[in-house]
Amino acid sequence: MARGGASKLLVASVVLWGCALPSPRTPLPRGADTFDATTDLVSLHYDHAPDRDDGHSAAADRTLLEVLYGACWLERHAVAVSGTHGWLGFTFRTDSDAVMEAAWGDRGGWLRAHRNREGAAADLAARWRRTLAAGGDVWVKEGGSSDLTAVAVARVRAELPSVDTRQRIHVVQHGDWNEWLTWLRAMRYTRRETDFRRIPNANAYLNVAGGDPGFESAATSHAIFGPVWSAAFAYYDPRRRLDFSDTGELLHILGLGEMGIHEFGERFLRSEVEQPESCEEQKQGNPDGGGRHRSPAAEGIGAAPAPVRWPQAVASPIAGAAKRSGSSALVVVHRDRSVLVERSATVRDLMMSRSGIYLRAANETPASTGTTTTGTSTRSE
Repeated sequence: MARGGASKLLVASVVLWGCALPSPRTPLPRGADTFDATTDLVSLHYDHAPDRDDGHSAAADRTLLEVLYGACWLERHAVAVSGTHGWLGFTFRTDSDAVMEAAWGDRGGWLRAHRNREGAAADLAARWRRTLAAGGDVWVKEGGSSDLTAVAVARVRAELPSVDTRQRIHVVQHGDWNEWLTWLRAMRYTRRETDFRRIPNANAYLNVAGGDPGFESAATSHAIFGPVWSAAFAYYDPRRRLDFSDTGELLHILGLGEMGIHEFGERFLRSEVEQPESCEEQKQGNPDGGGRHRSPAAEGIGAAPAPVRWPQAVASPIAGAAKRSGSSALVVVHRDRSVLVERSATVRDLMMSRSGIYLRAANETPASTGTTTTGTSTRSE
């Protein structure tokens, strides 16, 4: 780490208690179960916790969809949600609101799950329900953990029990890291009750350290999308890293395959987009299915997860290390991966779920509870 003295706090994952292991990598099938732009809904999920790549992805998603389908289509067939994080919610980037507003504020708006999780889940489920009742499918671009997705699915199953969510709600995920950051119960539920699909990690072709000056120039100077990309780049400096890897999930949903950054720029930032004077909002009903209604809480999904109660042998070293260290920088290490959390956090904030995690000062001898990892490499998925 580059901050503070020798006694920096280290959050080390040393034991994995029932961790949500990644599902088999099943490529999105081609020619079957494909997205239908006339009936289906794209649900765009951004966790903004703790990595900033979601900001670039929000700009890329808006650009891609509007070029392909137009501005008015977005209001009817896309819903954007911010703050879909799991147990790393304490690392949420509040300054991401500026990017979300720039990308989606004038395209149907966006849901703020970090501020009002229950309200966002209810609104999200209502959007899904209208699409499903009208005969369309829901496609989730899972740009983070699946916690909010699980809540929305539970609501849909309670309100439309006749709909088979395992056939009609498609969740596309590209990162092991995102699954590991999901509460175990929510991850299991999402896999079981949706058409959950894993695709190869898009960091391989939509993530470049040091950025791409040509792409950045084309993005910020675009007549329509320039302000969106400028907000995204102000949020996360592309000279450090240009990363909209989560958009790889959207590319697969739309059947566009693995498109690299250069090809993305050539296709979507050099295209002329007509801007309508206004989009007449289509009023849709709010259909409810009949039959037996199941409460989302009864599914064990709706309620917020309880904090982990640490054994005294673990809790005492945590409190002691926190007291001795005044560092505001933490490294969150999960197996062989870590993310720099550039904000202060207290032990009370750390609501770790399945992983056996403890704090220690970097110059102390770790407790003999498992294998520790002390690297500080960053990773975003």
